[in-house]
Amino acid sequence: EWYFQLIDHLKVHLPDAEFHAFSSTEGFFKSSVFDPFRQRGVEVHLDGFLLRDWAFFAHAKVFIMARSAFSLVPGYLNTHCVIDEGRGHRLPEWLNGHDPGRP
Repeated sequence: EWYFQLIDHLKVHLPDAEFHAFSSTEGFFKSSVFDPFRQRGVEVHLDGFLLRDWAFFAHAKVFIMARSAFSLVPGYLNTHCVIDEGRGHRLPEWLNGHDPGRP
């Protein structure tokens, strides 16, 4: 999956980085659905508080942005590095995570 490829790539270049994944179980997903992230050393945050999660995204040194409306606001607020899927309402300085020529 795209996220796992990016995480593995970033771990090579940023070996001391912490990785966090935020999502919602939406009342029918089990926490175990996110075990593949945990197995890669990613700290998983589920069913969090919207503003706290957005603050985390907006201040991340590297923000791998999901293709969702939930990620747009903190993506726009993040002044560091934003990696997205290269579609939608993106800013020109964001890195396209699907671009094979990316650093």
